[in-house]
Amino acid sequence: NFAEIAQSGNGNQSVSIGAGGLRLQGGGGTGNDQDNSAFLYQGDAGTQPITMTGGSDITLIGGSSTKLNVGGSSHGNRAGIENRATDPGSLQSIVLDGGDITLTGGTLGSRNYAGILSDSSSQSITGATNIILTGGDSGGIGGEGNRAIFSAGVNQIVTATNITLTGGDNGADNYARIGFFGTGALTQTI
Repeated sequence: NFAEIAQSGNGNQSVSIGAGGLRLQGGGGTGNDQDNSAFLYQGDAGTQPITMTGGSDITLIGGSSTKLNVGGSSHGNRAGIENRATDPGSLQSIVLDGGDITLTGGTLGSRNYAGILSDSSSQSITGATNIILTGGDSGGIGGEGNRAIFSAGVNQIVTATNITLTGGDNGADNYARIGFFGTGALTQTI
């Protein structure tokens, strides 16, 4: 089960969101329920500019499925904005007009994360008043935490008036992180 705003092939996706803002929340479930995700993503190659106007906010909340050890990185009850392009020249840019970005890791099971990700390329996140990343309050196992993350594969720029990162209260691997992971020349500017 999923909810998506997606451009799944090659090409660009441009998104403009007004004062109502953007809210994505991973799903829940018991037993073997997993992969109940909510994403705004761009696929194989290209750029993804996202423009938030009127002081609008971005809110991402990881899910609450009880399943642990869900497997690879494409599993879990996740909420995310992601550029999945494999071209290191691709760019995901998120420009706010004074709104807030709030990411909260999920609870109970594992890999119920909230993230803004540009796996193999660069991203720029600018114009926010507050950026608040909070790791999940429960659940998580080693390598599959209920995290709140910004992550880029090449270069990353993040600007805001205030940035607050708080690790989760319980569980395992439930952290908050702004980081970049990749090979080659990398630059992170916060």
